[in-house]
Amino acid sequence: MSAAPLLPGVSVLSERADGLLAEVVVNPAEEVFRGHYPGFELLPGMYLLDLVQHLVIGHAHAAGVRTRLAGVRSARFNSVVPPGDTVTVDCAITPGDGQREVRATCGAGNGKVATFRLRFIDLEPETGKSIVDGGRETLVAVG
Repeated sequence: MSAAPLLPGVSVLSERADGLLAEVVVNPAEEVFRGHYPGFELLPGMYLLDLVQHLVIGHAHAAGVRTRLAGVRSARFNSVVPPGDTVTVDCAITPGDGQREVRATCGAGNGKVATFRLRFIDLEPETGKSIVDGGRETLVAVG
């Protein structure tokens, strides 16, 4: 994960215990558009994953919990996001047993653009180690 979100200017529209709704306008001046398919610019899917990850970490932090991405259960990209479009993100977050299961849907002007099923693990405040498995948890892609 990047230290700062790859897409600046995210607005959280609503937050609830089990998730959140946010949006961001994709600035056409973003550096990524210079090299990501000149003549047919589009937002890389990694930017959407990064956006969801930052939102989930912020949601947990607001509840006094540190968490990190532990696995990508699925990532589906349905459509492109052109420069200047507004992306909405709806995250459903289910916490339990030191981890969080996340289902996120990203939409834009042309409908649903991506869906993610992610797994986050909560971290011990003092050590930063995973609460799950005594801190031995590693980042894995889960199929």
